[in-house]
Amino acid sequence: MPPLATIDALLNLAADAPAAVISHLRSDPTLASAQDSHGHSLLHAAASYAHLDLARTLLNEFHLLDEDGETALFNAETAEVATVHASWV
Repeated sequence: MPPLATIDALLNLAADAPAAVISHLRSDPTLASAQDSHGHSLLHAAASYAHLDLARTLLNEFHLLDEDGETALFNAETAEVATVHASWV
C-alpha cells in the first residue's frame, strides 16, 4: 500500500479507517508527527473520534500540541479516551 502524501489525507481517513492510518504510518512514519495548518495531528483525531488503537499507537511516541497549545487530551470526547491518554503520557 503506497503511503498517503499528506497529513490532511490521513486526518480524513482517521475518522472511518484508523487501522488504515496505522498501516500508512508504518510505511511513512514521518506522518505520525505531522500537523495540519491548524496544528491538528493524528493524535488529536484519534482522541476526537475515540479510536483507542490509533491513540495507543501514537501515544507510545508522540505528545503534540495544536496551535492553541492543546494536547489530544483536550479533544477527548469520552472518559475512556481521556483515561487511555492519561495512562500513556
